[in-house]
Order: sequence, then structure tokens, then C-alpha cells
Amino acid sequence: MVRLDFWLFGYRKISIESESAAASLAAKMLRLGVACTVVSTREILIRERDYSKISNVILGQNDIFVSDKKGLPAYFRAALKSPVSLVAAAISLALVIGAPSLVWDVRAVGGERITEEVLEGYLEPLGLSVGSLWSRIDTAEIETALLAEHPDVAWVNINRRGSVAYVEIRETEDAPPPSVATGYANIVAAEDCIISEISVTGGHALVAVGEVVRKGDVLISGVLPPESGGGFCRASGTVKGVVDGSVSVEVSRVASEKEYGNGSPSAFSVKILNFSINIFKIYRNYGSKYAIIENNEKIRLPNGRELPITLMREYAVPVTENERLLSDGELTRLAGEKMLEALRLRVGEGELCRASSSGGFTEDGYSMKTNFAVIEEVGLTSPFTVDDKP
Repeated sequence: MVRLDFWLFGYRKISIESESAAASLAAKMLRLGVACTVVSTREILIRERDYSKISNVILGQNDIFVSDKKGLPAYFRAALKSPVSLVAAAISLALVIGAPSLVWDVRAVGGERITEEVLEGYLEPLGLSVGSLWSRIDTAEIETALLAEHPDVAWVNINRRGSVAYVEIRETEDAPPPSVATGYANIVAAEDCIISEISVTGGHALVAVGEVVRKGDVLISGVLPPESGGGFCRASGTVKGVVDGSVSVEVSRVASEKEYGNGSPSAFSVKILNFSINIFKIYRNYGSKYAIIENNEKIRLPNGRELPITLMREYAVPVTENERLLSDGELTRLAGEKMLEALRLRVGEGELCRASSSGGFTEDGYSMKTNFAVIEEVGLTSPFTVDDKP
């Protein structure tokens, strides 16, 4: 890691090919009164102002290589060649100076159910996130609020180390499984169907695979037969059936298309961490005739590394809606796409086992219908009392 004074006033990196030679070279530098940092067995960092003192020691040796000037002064010299980079450098310097007052990182230790991402989501509404001001953070208050608002958190501890917030929690013990609902009940058919699968965990099955049932028919009875000892219970189990259905879609031949013109800037701001600085904004109700297009650009250093700075621009682009007539091919393609989406929504988690489609052109466009069969859960719990006739 580069020392702060090295980075602020400039430094150079000295690389040595020979293994473990860095220590001996560092000893020579210390005898010359030159401060250095041994990064590894082959690398040393020295301040730029001390380079002239040891240049005669290392120059001319084939196994020693000296880098170009590094650090903040070198970066500013490179930034002067680009106005954008200069602005970024100035903002970066301001961030470095103000770093101790900001939260630069939140390191959360979650659990099995409350992951780090979930925990960070809990903390952000309470005012603890990257970019927050330490002066506005009351860790004790946040800990109390976190425990009060999230019953799945049993214990929480927030510590500050430099500019980093360390958050650790312990989850509550797993909740006991919900108790079995009391009372008597049958499982009845939610739809007309053909039974394809039945699994009974409580009660007495009244139907078998392959039977046709109507909506409301009892599938698993909560009345136990005499050979099972009689009595009443809450029927439980899984029943699946083949359900027939159909969906229809229509597509208009007249389509509306949007045409975008040349946009004009409507807002510009700079986001530093979680802070936004508005440069300008045009307050105007553009209405439906304009679309607001966002263009966000990250600031990067010459070495390609991203800074926590984003240039955020908005453009108001005029939009014109034009109508045109769709061709027959476009109509059938759109109808097919719309039908697939309608089937997906209807079938849900069921298993589509049969489908047949038909369609035709109409005065307004194209109409399409699909008849299908789907295997899905059809059992519905229906409570009763012993005075009813189940």
C-alpha cells in the first residue's frame, strides 16, 4: 500500500530482478538518509524528492528498473491536458480531504436468511450507506431502529473504523413451523377436470386417477370411513388434474410508431458517491410530446480506474407518433407473440400438455384463439362442521 505522504508529494517505484534484493538496497538507502517502503522482495517505493540522492546508486545497473513519476503531482500534470480530467482531479482532491467525514464503505456481515445485500437494504433507509456523513449518524439509534423494524434481527452491532462502517447482526432463531389448522375440512375440485395425480396425507380419497370431476366435487373427504375408525378430520393432500381452457387475442392492423427528433439538454448534475450536485435544470412540463433520455458517464483516471463520480445528463427529445398499416405477415407475427404471452400468464406454474390454435383476418386486424389443456393443482380446502353434510 502506498503511504499517504508518498502519494501526495510524488514517488517512484524501483523494481529489482534479483530475488530478495530489495532488503539490501533498502539498507543502502537508509544509510544515505532516504526513507523508503519495501513493498515486496523485488519492489521498493521512494519519495520523488529523494530520488536524486540515490540515482547514482541505482543508475547503470541492469537489474534495477525505475518507474516514471507517480502520485498526485504526476496525475495533475496529466490532468492539465484534459479539462474534464482536471475537474475530476479537483473533485478527487476534495474527496480525499473530506474523506474522514464520509462513509466510504459499509461492510455488513449477515446470516443465512439475511444476506449482506438484504442487510445493506435495511441500513440505507436508516441513514447508513456509502456517502453518508458520520456527523449525522447515531449508531445506537440505528441499532435500536433496526431491531424495532425488523423482527428477524435478534442482535446488531455497528462499529466505525476510519471511514468504514462495520455492521454485524445475528438472526432470530428459525420460527417454529405453523401449526396445523384446526377444524374439519374437505378438499374439493376448484375446476372441472380429469384427475391426473392424487396424494393423500389426511382424510379419505373419494376419486381416482382418470376420473372426471366437476367444480365443487369432494376429492378428499374429511369424514373417515368406518374401516378406518370413523370420525372427522381436516383433509390434506395434493390433487392435480387436466383442465381444459382457451384464450383469445386480437391485434389491430393500425400500429402507432414513435419517431424521435434531436434532443436538447434539460438537466445536468454531478453525483459524488451518494451526493448529487445540480449544475442546471430546466423546470418545464414537457408532456407526452417529449421523452426524457438519461445519459450517465463515469469519470475515469488515465489508467482506466473509475472514480466515484458520475456526470448525469438529461435530454428532452421531441417524440412524434405516426400511424401505419401492418402487413399480413406482421399481423400474424404479433398475434403469435401476444398469444404466447397470454398462454404463459394463464398456464403459470402448470404443465401445458395440449394446445391447438386457429386464427383469421378481421376488418380491424387479426384474431387468434388457442384451445389448451394444462395439468395444475385443482384441490381446494373447504372447511365444514360436524353438523354439515360433507
